[in-house]
Order: sequence, then structure tokens, then C-alpha cells
Amino acid sequence: MSKKEKKQKKAPLLKTTKRADGSTEYVITKSPQSTLGGKIIIALLALLLGGSAVIALVLVLMQL
Repeated sequence: MSKKEKKQKKAPLLKTTKRADGSTEYVITKSPQSTLGGKIIIALLALLLGGSAVIALVLVLMQL
């Protein structure tokens, strides 16, 4: 078997279908946790959430 035959086919990230009314429907087939872009976005959101909490606490303590 060659390397090409051993590789699994990757499922597409987006699946498009045509509706009966002529519009296009986009369906996400992978979870955000399994893609690199999704992992980056999740990490950024977690950092922003944690950072904003720390900044808010510092501002409250400075006003006391």
C-alpha cells in the first residue's frame, strides 16, 4: 500500500446544500475543538475572560 492509500480522507469543514427555495445552506461538520482555528478562538476567549476579571478586581481595589 502506498502512503496515499493509507491516509484517511479528511471530512470537509463546511458542507453546502441547496434548499428547495434556491438558497444555500451551510452546515459545519467538525466541532470547533477539533480545528486549529477553533482552538485559537477558544484560548483567546478564555484569556480575555480571565484578563477582564483580573482588571476589574484591580480597578475595584484601587477605588477602595
